[in-house]
Amino acid sequence: RRPPSALGVVYTAATAAGEAFKYTAAIDATRCVRHDRLAFCPVTLTDDPTVAPMLPAGTKLYLGLVGNGAIGTAHALILGGLDLTGSHGLLADPEAYARENVGTYSLGTIADADARRPKVDLAAAAMPGWITNRIQGSVSAAIAKIDAGEIPWPPVVLTGLDSIEARHDAQGLWPERLIDAATGDTVVGLHDVVPGGPCLRCLMPVPAARGSSAQALADELGLPVDLVMRGDIDLAEQHLANLTVKQRERLAPFVGKPICGLASALGLNGDSEETYRPSVPFVSQQAACLGVGRLIASVIGTTGLPNVVQYNTLIGPQSMTLLHRRATAGCYCQQRAATISIIRASRRGLVGTAGGLTAEGS
Repeated sequence: RRPPSALGVVYTAATAAGEAFKYTAAIDATRCVRHDRLAFCPVTLTDDPTVAPMLPAGTKLYLGLVGNGAIGTAHALILGGLDLTGSHGLLADPEAYARENVGTYSLGTIADADARRPKVDLAAAAMPGWITNRIQGSVSAAIAKIDAGEIPWPPVVLTGLDSIEARHDAQGLWPERLIDAATGDTVVGLHDVVPGGPCLRCLMPVPAARGSSAQALADELGLPVDLVMRGDIDLAEQHLANLTVKQRERLAPFVGKPICGLASALGLNGDSEETYRPSVPFVSQQAACLGVGRLIASVIGTTGLPNVVQYNTLIGPQSMTLLHRRATAGCYCQQRAATISIIRASRRGLVGTAGGLTAEGS
């Protein structure tokens, strides 16, 4: 009974595509929930789509969009469909659109891929009415331009990145609010960072080094590292002799099979660049909807929302995890809080008249 919003349209379409996927890909019933009815608002995280008010007329933002990939192009698609004419956007991504992106991103054609069109240009084209500064480079390059006074500092940043290191780099912008949308296979998530709360370094610390991959696999399975390194031999009963009952039960199905295949068979390959698999569009689009939904919640003044959200798109948002995480005492953001405040104040003075988080003039 209200005018449709681009956020609602994209979320509904992505959810419907997810439901179709469960049938067409014949997902086992133990791994998914097939919904006859589903209602969800990505702004309030409730099942009542009428709770959140519409954006105030004339809202203008100065927003950073860091990472214009699978999630980032969905961010641009949604934002371009909202009534935000006159808003300013800082777009940052070092890459050009390529053939492998066709069909996994929400924007772009084969012609764009063959032309190696910068991803920042692709995102900007989907945001008519926005005034954009485009940085075809790293976040560090954007920060250098901000601190040199060449481009304004965005007080709000929306990210769609695929590594912990990239997220930590984006945190270096130290905005007033950083909304990080994320995917992992069919899981989507959100990290909402504000001053005083946990930063992305708190929420996603760098994993502790575990030595070689062979040692990591040996530690995980309970096998000697010299055995794991002999991947050309088959796992035998005698190899399980000194393991715990739980470890033996885990490895028993692989007796008689090459040891070199254990990591892959048990899903222990990790998420390195070599094993990276892009999410299907309905997953990245739902993640982007969480990001834009939180952005809208900030604009309309919704409070009390969790700063960490996660759910499996094959199950549905009705079973989402909602957390109110606290900052880590030893993190840089806590140890250097005064310095970060000075950085924010300095960069805030460079924003000029580009606008802030809320409607212009407020």
